[in-house]
Amino acid sequence: MKKLENLEKLNEIYKNQVLDLDQIKSNSNHKKMQYWTGFPNYETFLALFEFLEPCAQNMNYWRGNTTLRTENFTKVYTNKPGQDRKKSLLDEFFLTMVRLKSPLLTEDLAQRFSISTGTVSSIFSSWINLMYSDLKLLC
Repeated sequence: MKKLENLEKLNEIYKNQVLDLDQIKSNSNHKKMQYWTGFPNYETFLALFEFLEPCAQNMNYWRGNTTLRTENFTKVYTNKPGQDRKKSLLDEFFLTMVRLKSPLLTEDLAQRFSISTGTVSSIFSSWINLMYSDLKLLC
């Protein structure tokens, strides 16, 4: 019984170390959303995500210089190319916004999101290119 209690305590400690969008969006005063992403509230964050989501659903992930030699990887495909996603699109977008706003290193973000550093880099580069492609028309 004591072992179970210790495991439950450890589980709570590890849960608090993971950066979780659900915990941040439920914060009633919006301070955490603004701190981590720069958005004034979850609704604003979600509005931009919903604008980008149709293209993001079919986004191919950045894979370094080899991506430059292939078709534009933000092009809409009939099926999403590449491997299955490790995180939801919303979590990927959140990771990208956190990386833009905070000085966290790739290793730190990988730890906080429970993914590899390579996956952090791939997600970040892919979303940055997608946002450049979709948002440049607004300027």
